[in-house]
Amino acid sequence: MGATAGNSGQWQLGRRPALDGVRALAIIAVLGVHLSTILVPTLNGALFVGGVIGVDMFFVLSGFLITSLLIEEHQRSGRISLGSFWRRRALRLFPALYVLMAAQLLYTVLMHDPLGYALKGDGLIAAYTSNWAWTFGWPIPFGLDNTWSLGVEEQFYLLWPLVLMLLLRSRRGWAVPVLAIPAAVAGAAFRWHLVLTSGSWIKPISETSDHLDTLMIGALLAWALHAGWRPPWWAARLLAWPAIGFLAWVTQTTAPELGRYGLVYTVSGLATALVILGTLEPKGLAYRVLALRPLRWIGRLSYSLYLWHVLLFEAIERARPTSNPWARGVVGFGLAFVLACASYYGVERPFLALKDRRRAPEPRVRGEAPVALPLAD
Repeated sequence: MGATAGNSGQWQLGRRPALDGVRALAIIAVLGVHLSTILVPTLNGALFVGGVIGVDMFFVLSGFLITSLLIEEHQRSGRISLGSFWRRRALRLFPALYVLMAAQLLYTVLMHDPLGYALKGDGLIAAYTSNWAWTFGWPIPFGLDNTWSLGVEEQFYLLWPLVLMLLLRSRRGWAVPVLAIPAAVAGAAFRWHLVLTSGSWIKPISETSDHLDTLMIGALLAWALHAGWRPPWWAARLLAWPAIGFLAWVTQTTAPELGRYGLVYTVSGLATALVILGTLEPKGLAYRVLALRPLRWIGRLSYSLYLWHVLLFEAIERARPTSNPWARGVVGFGLAFVLACASYYGVERPFLALKDRRRAPEPRVRGEAPVALPLAD
C-alpha cells in the first residue's frame, strides 16, 4: 500500500492530494442539499435529499487527519504539544469564521434586523457552542445555522487531543481502540435513541455525542494504520468504488430504512473510511480520480464554501432578485464560489502561512506535490 514511511518504517500521513477530492465530494453534497431546500424548492425531495451526510464525511476526515498528526507528533518527540495544536487550529479556523460573522452583522444592520439577537448568537458561535444553541433553541443569527457543525468539530479538537495524549502515554497499543470502539457504538446508539424519542430532527444531528461514531471511525482508521495494519492493495483499490457509490446513493435518496434510526450516518462513516483507504493507494483509480485538479481545488475551498453558502443562499432567497428559482440557484451557486475564493485566498491562506511558519517539514509521498489539506494541519 502506498504510504510514507519515516526512518523507523512507520506509516506516515504525509501530503495526500486525493483527500482533498474526498472533501470535495462532501462539500458538494452539503451545497446540494441547501441549494434544493433554500433556493430551488422544485429539487427539494428529488435531489440531494441526504446531502447532510456530507457533514459526517467531514467528521470522519477530521478524526482521521487529526489523530494521524497527533500520533505522528508523539512518535517523533514522545509528547503532544497541546498548546501548539490548539494554536494551529485557531489560526486555521478562527479568522475565516470571524470575517463571516462580521459580514453577517453588517447584513443585520443593513436589513434592520434585531442586532441584539445577532450579537447573542455570535457569542455562542464564537464560543463554538452553536450546536447546543441549535438544540435548545438559543439565538442563532440569520444565515449561520450551519455553524452547528463547527461547534462539534471544535469540541472534538478540544477534548480528543487530551484523551489521546493520555492513551498514548499508557504505552498500551490497545488503549485507543478499547476507548474509541465503545465510544463509536455509544454515539450511534444515542443517536438512535434520540431519533426514536425526541420527536425532533434537530437533536439527532446537532449534539456532539451524536457524531462520536463518525469521528471515532476516522480516529480508529488512523490508529490502525500507525499500529501497522495494512489492507490488501486490491481491497484498498476496489472497495473504494462501492463505498463511493453507496455515498452517492445515500446523498440522493437517504434510504428510509436506514435514515429512520440514524444508522445511515454510521454506515456512511464506514463507507467514507473505505474511500479514504482508496486515496492512500497511489496506483488505484480512486486515487487518480479524487486527485484530479478540479476536485482538489473544490476540496481546498471547502471550509470557506461551507462557511458562506447558507448566509448567501438565504440572503438571495430573502431578496428574491428574480422569480425564477433556477436562476436564483445558478446565481447562488456561482456567488458561493466567488465568496469562497475571496475567503480562501484572502483570509485562509495568509493565516495558514502564519500557522506553518514554526512547523517542521512533513514527509511527502513520492511523486506528490505538497498540497495543503484544510483540516489536516
